[in-house]
Amino acid sequence: MRQISYPNGSIPTTHLLLGMIRRLAAWRPRHVLRAMLLIAFAALLSAPCVHAGIIVTDDVDPSDPSDWVISDIIKTEVFIGNTSYGSVTLDDGSTVRVSHTYLGNETGSAGTLTLKGEGTTWTCYESALRVGAYGTGTLKITNGASVSSGLGYIGRYGSGTVIIDGEGSTWTIPNGYFYAGYKGTGTLKITNGASMLAAAGIIGRSSAGNGTVIVDGEGSTWTNSKSLCVGMRATGTLKIANGASVSNTDGYIGRDSGASGTVIVDGEGSTWTNSGDLYVGRTGAGTLNITNGASASNTDGYAGRDPGAGGTAIVDGEGSTWTNSGNLYIGLGLDEAPGGTGTVSISDGGAVSASAVSIGGSSILTTDLGYGSSLTVGSGSGDITNNGTLRLVAGAGAASGTYTPMSYGTLLGNDAQALGGVWDSDSHTVTVKDAEVALAGRAKTIDLATTQRLLFVDAPTGRIAGAGFMASDSPLKFTASVMGESEVSALESILGPSGTVLSAWDFLAKGGYTEGDPVYLSLEVGSGYDLSVLALWYYDESTWSEFLASDLAYDNTYASFTVTDFSGYAVTGTSSVPIPAAVWLLGSGLLGLIGIRKKRH
Repeated sequence: MRQISYPNGSIPTTHLLLGMIRRLAAWRPRHVLRAMLLIAFAALLSAPCVHAGIIVTDDVDPSDPSDWVISDIIKTEVFIGNTSYGSVTLDDGSTVRVSHTYLGNETGSAGTLTLKGEGTTWTCYESALRVGAYGTGTLKITNGASVSSGLGYIGRYGSGTVIIDGEGSTWTIPNGYFYAGYKGTGTLKITNGASMLAAAGIIGRSSAGNGTVIVDGEGSTWTNSKSLCVGMRATGTLKIANGASVSNTDGYIGRDSGASGTVIVDGEGSTWTNSGDLYVGRTGAGTLNITNGASASNTDGYAGRDPGAGGTAIVDGEGSTWTNSGNLYIGLGLDEAPGGTGTVSISDGGAVSASAVSIGGSSILTTDLGYGSSLTVGSGSGDITNNGTLRLVAGAGAASGTYTPMSYGTLLGNDAQALGGVWDSDSHTVTVKDAEVALAGRAKTIDLATTQRLLFVDAPTGRIAGAGFMASDSPLKFTASVMGESEVSALESILGPSGTVLSAWDFLAKGGYTEGDPVYLSLEVGSGYDLSVLALWYYDESTWSEFLASDLAYDNTYASFTVTDFSGYAVTGTSSVPIPAAVWLLGSGLLGLIGIRKKRH
């Protein structure tokens, strides 16, 4: 391993200067003056390039930091890991100013650049920093260090990882674009109060790209003076968590056809601020999850804007908010032209607001009941135009009572649809009655005019499942049974060691049900999970497949979702139940027989 170290700023130029100074004492005065002028000039040339604390290892070109000089004539490109492995470490306030920088330049190469400490800087003067050009690149900016560049690429054609960690640590691209996953794989992590600043950001730029950005921790920020695109023509993921914040003008999730974008805003104090419009699935597929007290805001909001697009937004948990200062269009394009498919779900105390709401023909807006979830339109006086489905759902955990989940002026088009209760369009309320309790495995007949909820209890295990129906004048005969061991084992084999089957039931309507009508199912899974780790599965009497419910909700006891046909359904998770399964299954079953109570987070 070849290594060049300048721990005290002693680069070769400095050694030459010191040698010249030692010889001055023997020279005549006029020669001394001339030599001192030459020394001063040489010092000026060397000073901007490198200061104390530079370590160069293996394949770095140029290999000598004294050659990393930029002037009006010479603009040095630095390759860290040009054809093999190379690394550069800066600390102790060292500064470097070059033009283009490549970390992992050619296929098969690997390059690492590490900056540590306040005042330590690496500047690509109006030029690009490529982390993973064709090879593998890693950039670490820590403890108050900083990087500045004209453009920024993580995973341009190769694979790149950037970590910006600690208060004062920054990467600044003031006038250019930042790309994570341009045509390769790129990951950026901004943590513990660090920051990123760019003119515009793109995560997942071209068809082969795959980009991920994580902004985590109070004080951690990513600021874009222009737009932010998550999944432009490729796959992009953005997670904003634990009090972090991201801001930009327009926001795009799944911008172009074939793109897939996901944004997760999670945790109290976490914010995504769009000063312009927000597109959740503009032409591609987009998913927005706002959970556990986080917030997102924008002017107009779109879910599934253009034909062929798919947009899903979930606002879940007390304090979680999606604020549209303009209108919210679900499955509609500009000027309410026909769009794609949009779904918006508000659950477990989440809140959505807009000046007006419009729902396209194939799109759905769902609000659950019993937990304080709300839709506010025009401060209570705005219009809802519903050419699709406006659904209000009461799961097994909802207490009986009368709820007003939507505050609006006029509902135009289709009326609202209630599952598990009775909708009153005049008072804008839903009346929910206590569920009738039945034994699992036995058919239960109810009058849907008076009872819209059933609660099934499996006596041997104490497991519970619920079902909520639309009110009608017809009787309904319905049954639910815990799935057998062989079916559960088949699903466990698909999940592998990383997943757990939390609840699995068979449902069957034996009369009074119209095929295709929605039913709201609730499967008890216990407490201690997060919505993001839960998944749904469908069993068609022979094969398991994933079931993508756009309105999956979790109230810390039940996982609830809407179905339109009956067979086997299961809920799985990736974290363990915090207490032995047999204990909580038995205990929760007894509690369910005594009375349904809401368990808050």
